[in-house]
Amino acid sequence: STKRNLSFNYKLMYFNENVIDYVIVHELCHLVEMNHSPRYWRMVSKILPDYKVLRDQLKQMKEKL
Repeated sequence: STKRNLSFNYKLMYFNENVIDYVIVHELCHLVEMNHSPRYWRMVSKILPDYKVLRDQLKQMKEKL
């Protein structure tokens, strides 16, 4: 949130660990960069170089729920 609070949906626990890691990193990076700018994605990629694969997995898993 804009107050720098992180909240996670309980359904996340049904996802695989790598996808959960992606969601956590994604949200933690928003504490530094509150948008999806190229700078933001560079930050994510430094932590998770395969973030695009994980992002796609997340999208596929969300469609199943």
